[in-house]
Amino acid sequence: MLVALVILTVISLNGLWALPNKPNPSIIIVGTGPSGIAAATRLLKNDYNNIVILEAENRIGGRINSVKFGDAYVDLGAEFCHGQDDNIVYSLVKDLGILQPHTSQVTAYTSNGEIVSNTLAKKILQLEEFLEATDTSPSQCDNAQSVEECLDVHFKYLAKTGIVTKESEIVINSYDWVKNQLCLMDSPFDLNDLNITSAYKKCKGDLGLNWNGLGYKTILQVLMQKYPNPDNQLPIDDKIFLQKDVVKVTNWQQGKVTVVTKDGTRYKADHVILTPSVGVLKSNYRSLFNPPLPKEKIQAIENIGFGAILKIMLHFPDKWWDNNTDWVLMWTPEHKKNLTAENLDWLNALTGTITAENNPNVLISWYGGKYVPEIEALSKSEVERGINYFLTAFFSSSYNVTFPDEILRTNWYSNPHFNGTYSYESVKGYLAAGSRLPDKLAAPLLRNDNTPSILFAGEATHPYYFSTVHGAIETGYREAERLINIYKNIYKKSSFTHCYSYYLVFGMFCLLVVLAVLALDRSGAVLGTSSPAIVIVGSGPSGIAAATKLLKHNFTDIIILEAENRIGGRIHSIQLGDAYVDLGAQFCHGEENNIVYSMVKDLEILKHSNQSVRYVRSNGEIVDKAITEKIRKFQKSLEASEDGKNGCGDVSSVGECLKIQTSLFTKTITDHKESEIIQDSYDWMKNHLACLDSPLDLCDLTLISAYKKCDGDLGLNWNGLGYRTILDIMMQKYPNPDNQLPIDNNILLQKQVVKINNWNQNGKMVIVTADGDRYKADHVILTPSVGVLKAKYKSLFNPALPEDKVKAIKNIGFGATVKVVMHFPVKWWDGNADWPFIWTAEDKKKLKQENLDWLSTISSTVQGENNEKVIISWFAGKYVPQIENLSEVELRRGLERLLMSFFSAKYNVTLPDTIIKTNWYSNPHFRGTYSYESVKGHLIAGDKLPDKLAVPLVKADGTPSVLFAGEATHPYYFSTVHGAIESGYREADRLIRFYNIK
Repeated sequence: MLVALVILTVISLNGLWALPNKPNPSIIIVGTGPSGIAAATRLLKNDYNNIVILEAENRIGGRINSVKFGDAYVDLGAEFCHGQDDNIVYSLVKDLGILQPHTSQVTAYTSNGEIVSNTLAKKILQLEEFLEATDTSPSQCDNAQSVEECLDVHFKYLAKTGIVTKESEIVINSYDWVKNQLCLMDSPFDLNDLNITSAYKKCKGDLGLNWNGLGYKTILQVLMQKYPNPDNQLPIDDKIFLQKDVVKVTNWQQGKVTVVTKDGTRYKADHVILTPSVGVLKSNYRSLFNPPLPKEKIQAIENIGFGAILKIMLHFPDKWWDNNTDWVLMWTPEHKKNLTAENLDWLNALTGTITAENNPNVLISWYGGKYVPEIEALSKSEVERGINYFLTAFFSSSYNVTFPDEILRTNWYSNPHFNGTYSYESVKGYLAAGSRLPDKLAAPLLRNDNTPSILFAGEATHPYYFSTVHGAIETGYREAERLINIYKNIYKKSSFTHCYSYYLVFGMFCLLVVLAVLALDRSGAVLGTSSPAIVIVGSGPSGIAAATKLLKHNFTDIIILEAENRIGGRIHSIQLGDAYVDLGAQFCHGEENNIVYSMVKDLEILKHSNQSVRYVRSNGEIVDKAITEKIRKFQKSLEASEDGKNGCGDVSSVGECLKIQTSLFTKTITDHKESEIIQDSYDWMKNHLACLDSPLDLCDLTLISAYKKCDGDLGLNWNGLGYRTILDIMMQKYPNPDNQLPIDNNILLQKQVVKINNWNQNGKMVIVTADGDRYKADHVILTPSVGVLKAKYKSLFNPALPEDKVKAIKNIGFGATVKVVMHFPVKWWDGNADWPFIWTAEDKKKLKQENLDWLSTISSTVQGENNEKVIISWFAGKYVPQIENLSEVELRRGLERLLMSFFSAKYNVTLPDTIIKTNWYSNPHFRGTYSYESVKGHLIAGDKLPDKLAVPLVKADGTPSVLFAGEATHPYYFSTVHGAIESGYREADRLIRFYNIK
């Protein structure tokens, strides 16, 4: 009894001695615009990492949307950093050398091609300045309530000053231009709705700082610490869920808030930070909140003004205008009549055109006012007709005008995820509440216990920087700080209570402990053992599999050390275009006995590819079906050779077998053209086989393989979600994040392991990382690629590895393939095809002359899944290291040659605006893509090398110390994700069994 009392007292005292854990509430952030990203990053920096960020779009950024167009990025949304003093955007980037002033000279044109004199242009521009001054001096407008009323007053004022003399016609015509310009600045469709006085504050300094061709997206990279040094990035990527349109926020008055997305997924959180535009709130507040919003919140949402402006980006094949020029464009009365006759009234909304920064062939035209919704709804041909009309009207007298070859138009108003561009102070809102509506919108919703449940951020919630990115960021920080301060106070109070309680219990403990020592000593009681310390090296599929299985079996002392700045290993899904693309593992290979398929088959994630295969020659010719069938038959016979079903004599490598089979096969072809195509396809076949197994030389790939295919579809794809989904499923973040395992806090990124000490001694091992940190563990599960082991095994292990292990590492084959992912501004090909590329003998000679030999190693090209503007090309074989080292210029030159050779005969080819090239071979954390059975390895040990690699290292007492997982350790599913996952589970099970037996 005494022993029991002491034990209970010790437990109580131990709990009281330790300060309570710092709170880590669950937080959902709705929206990844600047306010959402600001809130998330501020929380992460303060160690609040239980965060989910839901984004309705298929990209992050919100009303920041920078896209590659021409030679640089253009901004479809926010474009300029407005001012310097007290501007948080400027403060964040001022020392990075990113921002530059917009230095173009302004020239005013009328639509009959006349250039307005500088003197008169300045007087017209004074209209803007006068009206802006009315924000602080409304008396100048005779008590007018709206900007429209004030504008009328000011034109009467101008008439009295004598400005309107012989040039009066131009001044009168400028009335419409000024209206559009004011609509452009504040976004209303009607200036009668824009209040004449405003609480808006300008930041002093340059109001037109631009991003030097990098795009406003750079501020997001800076917030997430991906720029300027991506090694310092915050762990935010895995917390962002794209295409998650929130349709319901319920139970906000009590307990956890439930957030429901359009796809039916439900999330629960202690707090929700809501950042959508006030336009979205206007459209959805009635259906979004349950229970309904309080009256004051509704008043704010309904009465804050919210409109839209529009940009049209024009790319020209050649620049035909002067350098560093912006244009104010004003229609004459005659041309306005013509616009009506031509059904082009929408062009009345045009205010001007500017030259894009660092983008010499791009102009940006701006539109404001009542026609914005109509312009968004126009067909592409109607837009082109209007653009050509205004270019001719304004510029043909001064320039040799050519028309754009590409046009990009914004659609903020019609996009239901935005419903406009930015907020303004409306007349109705000002009459209802003065300038206090942003504060009313910003007030959080509270639970019955007065804790904040829903917090509101976004530019419209800023009292004086509304409509700006710097305002949006400040509001995101504001709401993050609101939560941080709440939990800081809770933590302080809790800490005080614990310390006080400790001293109350301490006296009782001292009294009992003396008596207990003797009793405990006599009884020899054992209180039990704690969870063993386990370090998992690598967060690829095998590492995540091992960690999740251990966590499910109550192993809690786990650390996962990851050398990269992300999790996933050779799974690397990134957002590009309309969906995710996979830079690493891409397909689920088969169904039967495939653990990946088993885990996801009921979630309706995987889909069968519907791509048709079209063999294309480099002269643009599509290979006819009869020859295609012969090539495919030839391909299958070669793949059968790897299974030992088709002899190649005494040869031992796939490379040798391919030569023999090609020679035999071509002898069966009598038609000259067919024979030529079959001979040309030899290199394609080499590339195809190298792509399947990854050797740089097929003569190193053994002909007989233990690899097993899983029956079923070998090319199941992830429906645009990316292979990363399997990681979320293993961690139980998907489909219901409420069930996620407590793994995030166990993962340490950018921790490259450089030494594993004392693995053969009883006691704990010491693991050292490149930054000098040291970790002690009872067991290490090692999951890096065999490529990394080949490069590092001599320096990594102390003491050195046994001979059998070294033999396995040295002789398992490990190579690489390269993917090049291309995004295009428009889709110029038809259908959804898989194109195997066959170079003609003549073109291969030309490639050598052009120093483009590397193009000969292309295997095939496919369209991205759910991503119709994306093409993915695979390269394999000896040129892989060279391709990874190509400069961007060399890569673009080669890809242009590739696309024009194979496609220009049939399609009007445009070049990609974004190119991403993989670098698995040159990345020291991977050293390649996947393993294969080498000729040398097969001669030494048959198919036993994976098993030898998988055998754990043991301590002096036989306890497993270093356990090996990863695809290369699987005896027959090597080179696959399902093999990697099985190996991770295998090593976790090894420890589970060990401790159960023990």
